[in-house]
Formats: sequence, structure tokens, C-alpha cells
Amino acid sequence: MFNEDWAFETGEELPLPTIDQSVPMDDGVPAQVVPTGPSPPGDTFRRVLLAAVQSARKRLTLTTPYFVPDEPTLVALQMAADRGVEVTLIVPQHPDHPFTAAAGRAQYGRLMQAGVAIWQYQPGLIHAKTTTVDHAFAVLGSANLDVRSFNLNFELSVLLYGPDVTERLRAIQMKYLADSHRIDPETWSRRPVVKQYAERAVALLSPLL
Repeated sequence: MFNEDWAFETGEELPLPTIDQSVPMDDGVPAQVVPTGPSPPGDTFRRVLLAAVQSARKRLTLTTPYFVPDEPTLVALQMAADRGVEVTLIVPQHPDHPFTAAAGRAQYGRLMQAGVAIWQYQPGLIHAKTTTVDHAFAVLGSANLDVRSFNLNFELSVLLYGPDVTERLRAIQMKYLADSHRIDPETWSRRPVVKQYAERAVALLSPLL
């Protein structure tokens, strides 16, 4: 992937290293690289994320600093909660991009109405982009849950398979959760109407954020 990105930017193709097949592999973690950007074909990360959400049966936990989902992602999260999955989304309480955060907040009501638990991380800007699905697999990398990461930015994520690595990453997510405050749906729905409409107006610019 580094070679492809380098070639895209410079027009120069670097020689790829050869893999010594004679070296025995240790008992590591099965992993898969998931690239996203203008050059790789297809919405790779977006498709992987949707597949992850749709495959969850009991527990789905996501952390992201920037949450500006498209409609298919919103529907997938709602459907997961509808079928009884414990869906937890952790975002920063104090974002560094106010307009991006406002676009994401415009969708909180829909998600919480479906049963998605949204938590705001208190100490600072949570910058971890992680997803854990049941006891099966996890995703981490540079891609946010936003339209830019789905289609425009060069991003790289890694799929990690197996209960051990999934639980190790979930343990980190739980540390974030311990420092977070859950948004109460009733209190959220009673926010000033002007603020709600302003967030919805900003959400119309989601593809540009």
C-alpha cells in the first residue's frame, strides 16, 4: 500500500521486497489490510464497516473523533440496535472541528431512538478509530466514521481476527468508556430548537466536511 501511495503521488514505482517463505511463521494474529482513498477501487473501508455492523449479533463498540456518517451507515447502526445488538458509540465531548461535530450531532437523535448508546469522552479529544464486533474481530486504523474517510482521504485500517485480540482492543475501549458520559436521549431531545436546526443545516454539508 505504501508503494501504491508513493506511485500515486510521485509517479515512481518502488521495488517491492521479496518475502522469504522459508522463515517459519509464529502463532500471531490473523490480520488483513483495508486501504481507502481516491486510488484504490471501491469504497473499501465503508464496505468493511457496513459488513462489520451487519455481522454483529451481541455487542458492537465504536470509537471515533469524527462522526459524520452517510445514510447506509446510519441505517446499519439502527438496524443493529433494532435486532438487539448492544451498540456503543464513543465520541469526544470537546471536538476540535465544531462544524464536523455539529453534523454528527444532527444524527444522534435517530441513533438513540433506535437504542444506540452514545457516550462523550471527557478528558480530551479521543483520537482512536476502533471497532470491535462480538468476540470475533476488530478494526483499527486511521479511518474515521465520516464521509471523507469513506471516499476522499488516503486511509489505512487493519482487520484483526480472533477473540483474544478483540477482547484486548475492547479492554482499551472500556477505559475510554470509563472516562465518558452517556448522553441521555430525553435531555438531548429537549435541547433548544435553534441549536437542533443549526446542526441539521450543517449536516447538509456532510460531503464537504
